[in-house]
Amino acid sequence: MFAILQAQDCRCAYCNVGLDEVEVEWDHFIPYAWMRTNAASNFVAACKPCNQFKKARYFASEADLSDFCLEMVKLHGSWGEGVPEGITAAFLVKRFG
Repeated sequence: MFAILQAQDCRCAYCNVGLDEVEVEWDHFIPYAWMRTNAASNFVAACKPCNQFKKARYFASEADLSDFCLEMVKLHGSWGEGVPEGITAAFLVKRFG
């Protein structure tokens, strides 16, 4: 799981908040209810609010994921820090298809 944190630059996959500042949860990017697997390739590190808000939501498109990420940033994320390369919506869609 450390490799996931490194790939995400220790930031929440959805709102970009630094994970050293908040409680970290491991999220099944493709919800467990949709694809019953605990493979490491299906996990992202997320802050607790994002993970709890996402629940079993499945992102059918990159636009859906981008909308969710923007909503999370507006609610509680890191406005001024930009989104580090490696945790953008395009990266997540490419990783999880």
